[in-house]
Amino acid sequence: MYEKSPKNQLHIQKYLSANCFGDYYTRKGLDIKTRELLTLSMLIALGGTEPQIKGGYPRTLNAIKCLNEVFPE
Repeated sequence: MYEKSPKNQLHIQKYLSANCFGDYYTRKGLDIKTRELLTLSMLIALGGTEPQIKGGYPRTLNAIKCLNEVFPE
């Protein structure tokens, strides 16, 4: 991601990575599975967020795996 960023936008990429992922994923209170499931649920509820859901494909799969653990077949 950083390699493809223009030099004058690199600071923005680093800020977004640290803020959007590092800060929230390292907070205490929720485990990663619950956090991913809640994030996916909120994106679906908002609607019009298909690009974010597709862009976070590995996280989406993790959230679906979490759902299967909560509601086994």
